[in-house]
Amino acid sequence: MLLHGVIEFLQKIRAGLGSTDRSTRVQKLRITAVVLIVFALLVKYVVAPKTTKFAVRRKIALKPGWQMRGIWAKFPFAMIDHCYLFNVTNPEGVVNGEKPVVKEVDPFVYEKWHEKTNLRDHEEDDTVSYTAKYTYYYDKKRSGSLTGDEEIIFPNLFALILIEIVARTDPTMMPLISNLFNDSANKNGESQCVTEDF
Repeated sequence: MLLHGVIEFLQKIRAGLGSTDRSTRVQKLRITAVVLIVFALLVKYVVAPKTTKFAVRRKIALKPGWQMRGIWAKFPFAMIDHCYLFNVTNPEGVVNGEKPVVKEVDPFVYEKWHEKTNLRDHEEDDTVSYTAKYTYYYDKKRSGSLTGDEEIIFPNLFALILIEIVARTDPTMMPLISNLFNDSANKNGESQCVTEDF
């Protein structure tokens, strides 16, 4: 409506430019320039920001049924996770008190798919609550020579954490912890290391 009125005004001015009086033509050109500047400023500072804000909100809003909601709820492509592990190559030596010798086994590559389930909209504070679900798939092609069936031996983290906590809080208890792990090692084999299939 506003644009239509400006166009009609400019057409009237253009029709009147045929006047022979030079001062009248200059005055009409000045008025036309001022109108065009006011129109440009109006579009730039009033119309454009409001339409841009509306378009952006429409694209990023998480309202049910809107495009962004579907993309946000179920990510359309997988994130790639690289898992680097260290294999203890001398587990028998570790049981006998030697320093662990480790070799990097790299990388196990997984596709991680993100999905949000149990979506609940809360209109009172304009939020969405959900349950996150992550699904991992082993990627044999990106993992190179690794098949995913490798056997990895790594330190028993529970035992290491327990030893660290006891050493920091009450060092006098270390002989008791040492006896506990030695007894466990005699009964179960290697307690300082854990073997896992990947």
